[in-house]
Amino acid sequence: MTVLVPRLALVCAALLLPILLFEVVLRALGPVLPGNYDTGAWLVRHPVYGHYHPTDFRGWIKRDEFTQLMQTNSVGQRGRSVPVEKASGTFRILVLGDSFVEAYQVAERERFIARLEDELNASGATRFEVIDGGCGGWGTAQEYLYWQHEGRAYQPDLVLLAFFVGNDVGDNSVELQLNGHRELALKPYFVPGAGGALELLQPDPPAPSAGERLAEALRRRSAAYNFVESGVLQKLGQADLWASWRTLDALERPRYQGNEVYKTRLNDRWESAWDVTEQLVDMLEAGVTSSDSRLGVVIVPTRAQVNDQAWRGIAGGDGGRRAGLDRTFPTTQLKGITDRVGVSLLDLVPALRSAEQTGSPPLYYERDQHWTAAGHAVAARAIADFLWSEELIPPPTHTAGGP
Repeated sequence: MTVLVPRLALVCAALLLPILLFEVVLRALGPVLPGNYDTGAWLVRHPVYGHYHPTDFRGWIKRDEFTQLMQTNSVGQRGRSVPVEKASGTFRILVLGDSFVEAYQVAERERFIARLEDELNASGATRFEVIDGGCGGWGTAQEYLYWQHEGRAYQPDLVLLAFFVGNDVGDNSVELQLNGHRELALKPYFVPGAGGALELLQPDPPAPSAGERLAEALRRRSAAYNFVESGVLQKLGQADLWASWRTLDALERPRYQGNEVYKTRLNDRWESAWDVTEQLVDMLEAGVTSSDSRLGVVIVPTRAQVNDQAWRGIAGGDGGRRAGLDRTFPTTQLKGITDRVGVSLLDLVPALRSAEQTGSPPLYYERDQHWTAAGHAVAARAIADFLWSEELIPPPTHTAGGP
């Protein structure tokens, strides 16, 4: 027995030492190994929104097209901390949105919301603050709830809803995502009630098992564990080892709508999804207006709406006519919604297409399908021009970058 204990201790030390060393290397040097993986879990369960960023998070996201450091502040926003109390003479813009606002594909200073703030502040005496109200995987429902619970506390003078054509309509529909199986939902949905008005469907997720609690604790604390789970288990087909706690949106994988958003012939579920979307925009506008603010909507287009080659890959040589696809259809639908609700709308397609056709660097990552730094720069300039032309913000006293 006296010999066995030291031997067991040596075996444990031999097993733990490489793991601890690997942990130290990942924390000190970042993602030094090849492959696609994360060194931390930048999305966690949230009791109101379904999921959100953890507070005071710092971790790396490594993909074959980019490697970026993701950091959050004390309230879970990406980037600097913004005091809730608004300083006198400050004009605040709250930007609501999904992964295009979160934008972990680019550095914090390269995001369109950071560039927009810089551009506006270079234009005159007014001090602008652009506040991050975005999170990957959110739809209009979560964005509305974020405005209700946190966003309006910042007293924004303007709220911008960045609406991503690719999946926001589908994200708003429990019918499209979960075939109507509401009991599977782990995020909130707004669903039509008996009288047609929307009712909040707040999920009631099951309590995690002991193994799931252990995995969640490791995700929050260990870079090495995150590397194994996101970079090794995923490739081995074991990514859903503790799926009921790892999945953020539903107890089973939500249905991917793909290119259905371009279909001009709407079935009942898509009709309902667009109707829910319109009511959510209307609810947001009413709430924003009642808080003495204004709402604007910015259409964030898909890569296929901007890039002709990407569209041909979806629609085929006839431009999608035989399949009933039209890449302008979602924009037309959104324009109808904003016209009826009475809010200003910016479609970013013309600005992005113009930049692409005049020799800009790639605006979207080809596989990731989100904006590159160049795409964020074009979006920021177009949004600034839109805000001034629609008189949604104080006018500039001189041209940005001028004397």
